[in-house]
Formats: sequence, structure tokens, C-alpha cells
Amino acid sequence: EDRPPCVEFALQFNIPIESVTMTIYHNLVSDHSPSNSDVISVANISDTDAKVVSAVAWLLLADTQRSAALKEANRLIRRFLGARKHAPACAVFEMIPPDSIDVIQ
Repeated sequence: EDRPPCVEFALQFNIPIESVTMTIYHNLVSDHSPSNSDVISVANISDTDAKVVSAVAWLLLADTQRSAALKEANRLIRRFLGARKHAPACAVFEMIPPDSIDVIQ
């Protein structure tokens, strides 16, 4: 995984990591809107949905973005559940680290 060294590099050179990761996240999820036409079984996640689920990882790179990660995860979970896509909703939920409440406070 190349992301953690990239974060350290960005911080070292004062690159606005929050802005960069949020932009990457929005670019990854913006072209996907779940529809009932591509409803999948509970056991599978489509490639498109997997891409959206994995986008949440970008918001988990910096602890300063944990609040934004929770907000976006909540939005995606609601979106997936509205499209009756339980597997990707569960996958997003499982990505959230258990210490998120402590990190936010």
C-alpha cells in the first residue's frame, strides 16, 4: 500500500492532504449512483460498488478527516441501502475504524 508514505510526504511538504484526499474521494464516487437495475446479491459486490467502497479509505488516511469519513460513509451506506445493496453498505461500515469516536473527540 503506497498511501501512508504518500501522506507522510505530503505532510512534509505542507501539501493540503485533506483537500487532496477529499478531491480523490469525490472523483471516485461522483460517477456512481446506485440504481435498482444493477442490484446485486448479498454475497457479491459489483466492481463499480467496490470502487466506491474503497474510496472511503482515502478519507481514513489522516485522523483530521475522520469526521468527514464518517459523514461520507453514512451517506454511502444510506445510498446503498436505498438501492437494496446490503453487501456494499456493510463493506463501507466495516471500513470505519473502531476508534473513530475517540479520534473525533
